[in-house]
Amino acid sequence: MKAAFPPPPPPPPRLVQLVDAATARTLPCLLRRSLVLSNGHPRALLTPLDAVAALLRRDGSDDYTEVEDAELDALFATAALQALTLRGLLLQRSAYALTLRGALAYNESDVITLDEGAGGDADSYGIEVCTFEAQGQEYLLYSAVDPLVLLAKPESGVEPGDVFLAAFEEAEKSDSALKHALESLREELEVTSREL
Repeated sequence: MKAAFPPPPPPPPRLVQLVDAATARTLPCLLRRSLVLSNGHPRALLTPLDAVAALLRRDGSDDYTEVEDAELDALFATAALQALTLRGLLLQRSAYALTLRGALAYNESDVITLDEGAGGDADSYGIEVCTFEAQGQEYLLYSAVDPLVLLAKPESGVEPGDVFLAAFEEAEKSDSALKHALESLREELEVTSREL
């Protein structure tokens, strides 16, 4: 009688680059899963190496809206955002997102609930990095608690497996191979976060 062995764990993540072709910005990511969809197209699931962040402007008493690119350009020169370097953090405009490089230390009181509004399925949680005022407005910089998982495709014409482009094709969301890979990765990330 042969002993049943558990399946081998997935290989350790490899560092790759996600590229935004429109802006030429990059986002260093960990390659978490490689897969082939039922239509034969290769895809990958990536998680950013740095913490993904968002900058919100306070509108009214408790309402916040996301800051647009033009306003973001002006805010990057403010002393408040430059002061993040004193905390060992660097705010970067990466491909598709703002990111924070550095050790993001926080405690339970720093966790905030983000109301997704009427269209959102459920509230999500973020880590309040800082609040500041600039140009007469109040701003909130936060990082998501849950890791961001990105669907990407290999870029043609470069070394295989090193550079990826985002894949935002609606028809692929229902692919069974993608659903299975996402479920497996989410379980792995949940186990990892509980162990920390």
